[in-house]
Amino acid sequence: MEKPALSVIIPCKNEEENLPVILQALVTEQKQFAYIVEIIMIDNFSTDASAQCAEKFGVQVYFSEGTISVLRNLGARKATGDFYCFVDADVEVEPGWSKGIADCIHEQGANAETCIYGNIYNPMKETTWVEKVWYKNLISRGKLRYINGGNLIVHRDLFEKVAGFNENLVTKEDVDFCRRVLESGATLCTDDRIATVHLGYPKDIMNFFARERWHGSGEKGFSLHSFKSKPALFGLLILLTPIWLPLLLYFVGLKGLFITFCGILCITVTACSLRLKSFFLWEPVLLNILFVVYGLARALALVDAVFSPKEELDKGSA
Repeated sequence: MEKPALSVIIPCKNEEENLPVILQALVTEQKQFAYIVEIIMIDNFSTDASAQCAEKFGVQVYFSEGTISVLRNLGARKATGDFYCFVDADVEVEPGWSKGIADCIHEQGANAETCIYGNIYNPMKETTWVEKVWYKNLISRGKLRYINGGNLIVHRDLFEKVAGFNENLVTKEDVDFCRRVLESGATLCTDDRIATVHLGYPKDIMNFFARERWHGSGEKGFSLHSFKSKPALFGLLILLTPIWLPLLLYFVGLKGLFITFCGILCITVTACSLRLKSFFLWEPVLLNILFVVYGLARALALVDAVFSPKEELDKGSA
């Protein structure tokens, strides 16, 4: 394959604080390696100076309302490159990112146009314990089943084959997109050379809770199918605590309940330790706490699914 032409597409909503870092990294890539032919930002009518900031970097700026999928799809329609590189406005590409993409494309040879490229985000090096403990575990996950939408690269023909992102989904649009692409016969190509840093990961428990509740709202788009997902089942287990806890107390008594919870705690802390790259006693304990917060957030997301009107579910922004 000839030198790949990369079109970078950035959906944005009030990211004035992060954009200078994000765009400077992309402009540097563009000048150093010359694979990026254009940088396009679709602004969801930000109330800050996001659009003006992008224009200072020579970025093409367009405006649209709707879900993040609406913004990404519009960016794809405006793009002229062979490959669409979707980068979120709070995701910084690391040096050599575009060269890593080009190398992966060349290595795929004849299959280059039937692959989705990308990788999971790296957390910031200097940050809080929430990000260190939770998000570094994402890096040590096993085989990936999808690529995050903020660092996803796809050939234009493959993108059009599956009609782009589902514009009705508020969240999990990247999961849905990758599922449809894989069902069409394509493959995932993840590589550490396609490296990014997520600047928008939550730094405290309250924001972590809010983020996971928001992501849990994506289950609404899948109806009963959502209960095939582990996060939804975990949330359901938490949600049904007022039912199963009294039953457990009735059958095993207070002493039995205490012993049961001690056993569960030992199992969960041990399981958490296996997800960590390095073992320090406090880390699996903190990770266990975050899993509880995660479960509560997903449980509340299920409550939202019942009581939120459908018209509210279909709204969204980048």
